[in-house]
Amino acid sequence: GPPVVAEPEAGVILTGRVPGRSLAHALATWREDAATLPAPDGVLALLDRLPGELMDMTRRDSWTDRADFHGAAAATALPDLAGEIRGLTRHIQRMASDAPTGPAVPAHGDFYEANVFVSGGRFTRMIDVDAAGPGLREDDLACLLGHLAVLPDLSPSHYARVGEVVQEWRGVFERSVPRAALRVRVAGVILSLVAGTSRAHALARLDLCRAWLYRAENGD
Repeated sequence: GPPVVAEPEAGVILTGRVPGRSLAHALATWREDAATLPAPDGVLALLDRLPGELMDMTRRDSWTDRADFHGAAAATALPDLAGEIRGLTRHIQRMASDAPTGPAVPAHGDFYEANVFVSGGRFTRMIDVDAAGPGLREDDLACLLGHLAVLPDLSPSHYARVGEVVQEWRGVFERSVPRAALRVRVAGVILSLVAGTSRAHALARLDLCRAWLYRAENGD
């Protein structure tokens, strides 16, 4: 993470500026310069650098652990689809509970493209580590994939080819964590992104949520 430069009061820290640029920025320029995008193995190596002391902290619920809250928000945002959304939410909860997972590890807790920095074609730092603690590697990887998956709809001109990145990285990540557990958690992350946006974006995200849940159940 970034270096701590001051602690002005309990629970508040100031960190130094992180060198490089966010993964979001690197993805936006990837079409013109493929060398700006690091290899996905670097994601795993970056998460491996999280300190073991995080295991002594209180474990927080992941995005998928809070599927009931996010599903309710999505149903409020799309009231005409509320019944289906409640069914999807229950399905995500059931599959996330049943799918075998890896062990608890030090986790970032909010691991997505704005909080991951790259420089020189490699992953370098993470920011916003206030949610860090014990967790599942699947949840950190799902947080990243879920946020990446919605980018092409959010800004097609900048992120038109990010779907290719999502599929390539998914394949790499599934060599290190259980496939079904990762995929259902991607669906859970995308469910959390349905509310708070336009109806068109909300519907697109709901479609993505369905697709990842289908992948979790049926494989490739």
